[in-house]
Amino acid sequence: MIFEQFRKIFSDKQIVDLREIRVIFPQFDRRRLSEWQKKGYIQKVINGCYIFADIKIDELFLMRLANTIYPHSYISLETALGYYSLIPESVYQITSCSSRKTKIFDTQVASFSYRSISKKLFFGYLLKKSSENILIASPEKTVLDWLYFRRTFNEDDFYELRLNIDEYSNLISEKKIEKYLKVFQSDSLFQKYGTFKESIKNA
Repeated sequence: MIFEQFRKIFSDKQIVDLREIRVIFPQFDRRRLSEWQKKGYIQKVINGCYIFADIKIDELFLMRLANTIYPHSYISLETALGYYSLIPESVYQITSCSSRKTKIFDTQVASFSYRSISKKLFFGYLLKKSSENILIASPEKTVLDWLYFRRTFNEDDFYELRLNIDEYSNLISEKKIEKYLKVFQSDSLFQKYGTFKESIKNA
């Protein structure tokens, strides 16, 4: 198979999975992928997952890629806080929650971090439809996920977060927070969120 044929067939995709290739071409020789990498046509992300070298890589694309390379995950934590402009935006690492085990992929494209969360707590995410379709935690779930994975939380931690309080007030539904807290059933998280709310009042 020549690359031009491959590119045409997968022209509607920016991320190509080896399993998808073999559905269409059961006899596909994966050595072609190594050849195309050397020629600079494609770039390997992780084993079995590739992107075309000429695509634009921005934060939205990286978030979609995070969903793709580790299924049963959604964007949350620092990346989602940045996406919602609740904290100064950073793309150093794309952070997610997953119902699978904790995992980090350090790739040539970006670093992708996944924190394991129980299936009971795998909720509160939505599909953002834009140039990229992305599974991402709601603003409320993002805040609670972030607090949940912290051992402790105090006023100093709050100021280090550099929370955009105006944006927080616009985005966050306290009723939804209360509803989510009942699902978590965590005294520790309840206390941390109480400190978080008090810190906002005192800011």
